[in-house]
Amino acid sequence: MPAQGATPVTHRALAPDLARGLMLLLIALAHAHMYLGGHPVGFRGYALDGGTPDRPVAGVQILLVDGRALPMFAALFGYGLVQLANRQLAAGRSPSQVRAVLRRRSLWLPAFGFCHALLLFFGDILGAYGLVGLVLAGFVLREDRTVLRAAVAGLVAHVVVMVAFGLLTVSGPKGDTPAAMADPIEATMMRLIGWSGMTPTYFAASVLPAFLFGVWDARRRLLEEPLTHRDLLVRVAILGIGLAVAGGAPLALIDTGAWAPSDLVAVSAYVLHSLTGVAGGLAYAASGR
Repeated sequence: MPAQGATPVTHRALAPDLARGLMLLLIALAHAHMYLGGHPVGFRGYALDGGTPDRPVAGVQILLVDGRALPMFAALFGYGLVQLANRQLAAGRSPSQVRAVLRRRSLWLPAFGFCHALLLFFGDILGAYGLVGLVLAGFVLREDRTVLRAAVAGLVAHVVVMVAFGLLTVSGPKGDTPAAMADPIEATMMRLIGWSGMTPTYFAASVLPAFLFGVWDARRRLLEEPLTHRDLLVRVAILGIGLAVAGGAPLALIDTGAWAPSDLVAVSAYVLHSLTGVAGGLAYAASGR
């Protein structure tokens, strides 16, 4: 059976590609501050001793960018796997062959992610996308109810992991990120250690629920047929962005120094910020149409 190549440009849906481009811009914004060293930082890595212009910028990014771009791309990743699976099924492949193709595609992502962490950045997310794709490739072909149940379970896992990382943040030592370390050998070792520990935990938990919601969305061709689903897309965009802003406000106040609550309240704000970021990511993907 001949292999299926890439979708011709004239047949591509514009909205997912535009959303991916927006996501890349947001991810660049979300990580730029991590290259600044020698400053005390908050939960999201922003300097707590920044000047007057720095704090409002950090607050806006915490509200609208941090923890919102990653789930947006995760949803688009799930959406794209469904599109790939549909093309394979239309070409006559069996479900087991389709799952093998999806896993083979996903297998390359951890390899690229390892190289990314080794050479450039500790916060690589390609490895997490690949890991989720490998484990959950079968869900691309499962019934909708199963996908939604798994997405809810993913939200629970997301909360549990974020609670653990929030507690580590308030109790552990705070130093420069590997991106800001001067010694290249030390920075390389710390990038690999951080990537190895965070990929199957923090990043996978961040990707999981949005990925599954993206699978569900793709079943209905929400981004490919926006006029048919306009009312739903508008509701998702408005409600999701509203939840992201409201849920991110407490952490924005904490990380900009405007509020200094107890550690337990701060961890709760951190978890709320991350959880509502899933809604924000889905809203950003929906607003692309």
